[in-house]
Amino acid sequence: MTSPLELLPNTYRAFYAGFSTLRAAQKKLIEPILNGKDVILQASTGSGKTEAVLAPATEKLMRHPNHFTIIYIVPTRALALDMHRRIQPIYKKLGLKSSIRTGDGKHLRDATPHLLIMTPESLDVLLGSQNQDNKYFLKHVHMMIIDEVHVFLNEARGRQLSYLHRRLALQSTGSLQTVALSATIDNTEDIACFFNLNKSPFYYKQSVARKLQPCWVHIEKEEEELPLFFDDLYRRSGCKKLLVFANSRKKCEQLYQILKQEGVFSGAVFFYIILIYLLKRESLSRLLLEMEKWEFASQQAP
Repeated sequence: MTSPLELLPNTYRAFYAGFSTLRAAQKKLIEPILNGKDVILQASTGSGKTEAVLAPATEKLMRHPNHFTIIYIVPTRALALDMHRRIQPIYKKLGLKSSIRTGDGKHLRDATPHLLIMTPESLDVLLGSQNQDNKYFLKHVHMMIIDEVHVFLNEARGRQLSYLHRRLALQSTGSLQTVALSATIDNTEDIACFFNLNKSPFYYKQSVARKLQPCWVHIEKEEEELPLFFDDLYRRSGCKKLLVFANSRKKCEQLYQILKQEGVFSGAVFFYIILIYLLKRESLSRLLLEMEKWEFASQQAP
């Protein structure tokens, strides 16, 4: 069996230098992506699914004899910025250019990026542009990666993205390979039909091995005890990423002020507001999307 290092001679070290060992999805997706198959990946937040997709996609880009570009679709501008911050240093090591497009401008920030991170709305503007650099870029897009694909499924933005996907496939000089990834996918056939993927896309679902075990902790003096409690979680239990939920915006702000002042996490506390009135599918999807943002933002956590 060929090792991942042999399969990814150009990109393995750039993408996986920080991993002691590759996770199952990171191994399983290499050959299908290199071989041009459409792929649907379901893996949990923090599982390394971005690397699982981009490492072989970038390897394919670097091996391609002609100009080869990748479009990476995300649902929000914030996620696009976080992704760009994360990927740009890796691409720079490889001698490649990654860029971002989040506004409605007619020109790319970099006229010749190898990877362009953007929202569906920005792709819509780009496809309608008459700028020659934009047209050249779009003609050589050979792969579209759709992150958080569950957010788009059967929604108005998703129908727009499906239409843009078809337009892009018609403009590209080669076949358009599509990779969809998410932490929550109910039915892979829905995604394949919705985006008109090629026959028999490769599907990989990460097995969930761990179960959540609730523990009750009583804290009387939050300002004194909460930072110490978090320090214990870090030092004794090895917790490096923590999600804290409160039942009101005011309480969220109070906890944020306490935790950012002192303790081992004081320099890496991030504040998000999510209002969930009913735990329906839409609100759950939104919550998972915010958790994904937390994953990117917390890369600087100790």
